[in-house]
Amino acid sequence: MKFIYFIPFFLITIIPEFGFMRLGLLTVGIVISVIIIGLERHNIMVSYIRAALIFLLLVISQFILSVIIGNDHYTFLYIIVFTSSISALTLITLFNYLNNEDCLSFITCALFIHVVIFIIQMIAWYIFKFDFDPGYILHLSLSPHRAFHYDGMYRPTGIFTEPSIYSSYILALVAIYFSLASKLSKLCWLALITCVLSFSTLAAFQVLAFIFICYVRFKIKDMIFVFLLLSIVSYGLISTLVARYELFLKGSDGSNNFKIELLSQWINNNEWFYFGFGLVSKSEKASFFQALGDLGIFLNNITMFGIVVGGIISLLIIYLLYQSSISLRTKLLFLIVTLKLSAFTSPILLFFTAFLLKGKNRNHEK
Repeated sequence: MKFIYFIPFFLITIIPEFGFMRLGLLTVGIVISVIIIGLERHNIMVSYIRAALIFLLLVISQFILSVIIGNDHYTFLYIIVFTSSISALTLITLFNYLNNEDCLSFITCALFIHVVIFIIQMIAWYIFKFDFDPGYILHLSLSPHRAFHYDGMYRPTGIFTEPSIYSSYILALVAIYFSLASKLSKLCWLALITCVLSFSTLAAFQVLAFIFICYVRFKIKDMIFVFLLLSIVSYGLISTLVARYELFLKGSDGSNNFKIELLSQWINNNEWFYFGFGLVSKSEKASFFQALGDLGIFLNNITMFGIVVGGIISLLIIYLLYQSSISLRTKLLFLIVTLKLSAFTSPILLFFTAFLLKGKNRNHEK
């Protein structure tokens, strides 16, 4: 029976960032979870229901305001956020009825599958020069992955469309593992290494931060270890960082320049400032919209949902982070992961947030 619990959890770890496949996989996961909850007569925590309702009411209010004032909105993305909330609610309920060993086994299995796919992808390219794109082959994404850097370097993406997205999902799983075990397994270390090998600049620094947060206790030998690790990774990334900096100065670094322009537009437009850009399709929009949803969880909230609604959501997250009984290290890991995994249109984010901030509760309120 425990294997059935794994299915909806695994689905949430492979659901793509884009495309209609998200809704189908989310629905399948919710149906399986609801059937298990019904058959096993599990109680859904009152506090979880309350948190989900408050969040959804805030999102719905922003949607209604967007419709009233005539701002652009993409209804499908609001549906994704709604179904992601239900998915997180049912999944966290299932996890509350599992012991730590079962939870760790589920995370280990999911990590193993992702890491194996990543390694196969590397072998396929570097030995056979074959670009293996399982996400596109399985129709999990609508377009081929973006594995080739602007300088021609191959960057594996796993089943996802970008190296940074692969890394953010892996880091989320590793953070959940650490929150339960208070240590990293050998597979977790291998998973972190694959994040570095994805050649995502942000992921490399996130991995360094992970190691620092998880293990450093400010002893001399620990500081030496971190310094050496930082030196090695920085040396490997220095040419990339210099190239990105030069592009940024020329205005050719789309990623960072788009973020700056997006924030400038948000601040200078009253409707966008107060009501947010909303959840919109980025196609046929100004180029700076490419940065929407890629600003870290707190900036994403206020730019997407406006300073009022988004501000309330951010304050609620900060409050839950402060009130949570999880360790300080786990709280810091949450902040590190949500530097990239930060838009609620990513189905795994709400589950990750609920799991880390609420933790495992065995009181089972009715």
